[in-house]
Parts: sequence; structure tokens; C-alpha cells
Amino acid sequence: MTNLHITNEGTNWNAVVESVVRNIGVGDWSSNDRNTYRQKRTTDIRLDYAVEYAEKLIAAGQGPMAKTVLERAAPLLGYYAGTTAADEPGTSEADMNDRLKRLDEIMAKCGAARPPRTPR
Repeated sequence: MTNLHITNEGTNWNAVVESVVRNIGVGDWSSNDRNTYRQKRTTDIRLDYAVEYAEKLIAAGQGPMAKTVLERAAPLLGYYAGTTAADEPGTSEADMNDRLKRLDEIMAKCGAARPPRTPR
């Protein structure tokens, strides 16, 4: 769906960002580790999707759009500043740190940061 906004005539970057964030928030991610025992705890296909599109945006010179995607996706994924394995029962600190490292590395490329956790 997101690639529909990328054509030979041009790219609607705002639509790409909205589509990526919407897909992360409402998509069927039934093979994601949080929904199945078949995946390793380092796996988060929603994170992979966000990182993939952020990398595409950065490569296209759209760093501010990548920042927007990542900062809006992080809380949808449950990745806040200070997130630890304790936030996801059954996940080891090493596995959580692997996911957070992937996210933080791409965020650093575009000046993004994981948001603070909102009070519950």
C-alpha cells in the first residue's frame, strides 16, 4: 500500500509517512512475536517495517520524514525512552536491547528519539 504513493511522477512523502504509521498501528501483524511463540524474542516485524521505510526516506533525502515515522511508530511499538525487558514479560534484557539498538541506530541517523512514556 505504501508504495502506491511512490510513482515515476513523484512521491507524496506525507502520504508515505501516514501510511507507514497507520499500517503499524492497525495492521494484522499476527506473525509478530507478541502474538506467536514461533518467533524469536529479537524479532519484531513491525519494527523491521518502520526501520525499512525510515531507511528509504533517509536515502531519498527525507530525513525529517524518517524522524516523523520513527517518533510516531516508537510508542505504537511500545518502545519509549527507558524501555526495558521488564516492559515485555518473557523477553530477556539482551533480546530487548537488540531491538532497541536497531531502533536507536536508525533514529540517530535522522535526529529522532524514543519519546518518554506517557503517564498511565
